[in-house]
Amino acid sequence: TMKAYDTAAAAAKVQPLARQGIPILIPQNGVGSEEVVAQVLGEATILSAVITLAVETLEPGLVRLSTARGGIGLAPTTPGQSVSPLAEALREAGFKVALYPHHRAMKWSKLLLNILGNASSAILDLPPDLVFAHRRLFALERAAFCEARAVMHALGLRPVSLPGYPVPLLAWGICSLPIWLLRPIFQRTIVRGRGGKMPSLHLDMTRGRRRSEVEFLNGAVVRQARGLGMDVPANEALYSTLMGIVRGEIPWEGHRGRPERLLAAAGR
Repeated sequence: TMKAYDTAAAAAKVQPLARQGIPILIPQNGVGSEEVVAQVLGEATILSAVITLAVETLEPGLVRLSTARGGIGLAPTTPGQSVSPLAEALREAGFKVALYPHHRAMKWSKLLLNILGNASSAILDLPPDLVFAHRRLFALERAAFCEARAVMHALGLRPVSLPGYPVPLLAWGICSLPIWLLRPIFQRTIVRGRGGKMPSLHLDMTRGRRRSEVEFLNGAVVRQARGLGMDVPANEALYSTLMGIVRGEIPWEGHRGRPERLLAAAGR
């Protein structure tokens, strides 16, 4: 139940375990947590994971599966690491597990899934199905997704399929198919895949948290794009608007249920 923005503090707490050679698993959403842990722990064995199961947090440290679809992806962060023993243990526990040769393509592929309907739902205080039903918001979501895929490609990475989610096919469809074909796909693969729960960024907002994983999602896309000299206006608008609300610089009431405000910020 730990968020990406807590990764550095948590890494400091597990330093004694890392010094004993115990592998540290990083399952947080978004891009960059592995690098944060490496800065704190140095030469520790760091393994990367993605979770495509929809879960509900009942209390800190206790979660409940919302859907049976999906599973766990595992990857090393440096050459020569083995994730096979952990994969076997997870399979024995009943999880579907997929292995990947390196973590970056895996984590960026999960980011593509995570950003869909996430920041916009938090900003507007609307469930993803209503966001996707709005023609212009749907176009904004599509633009943000395709910008992220373009940044991923510029980094030399390609989407990979994750447990329960054919991300390469989904990415091709979102960035290539007409909108009238895309909406039913979104309803089947994204909205239903959440198990009826609101996206993670919205849940943080309703709990009054002053930090947000959008830093590791749309924010990661924005930072990588800047380093590559690329423009990502849709992600920039989603990231800056949500962080403005989280920091108290932008009143949330001014955006809740008001798509035109977000669309104006995105120049749409």
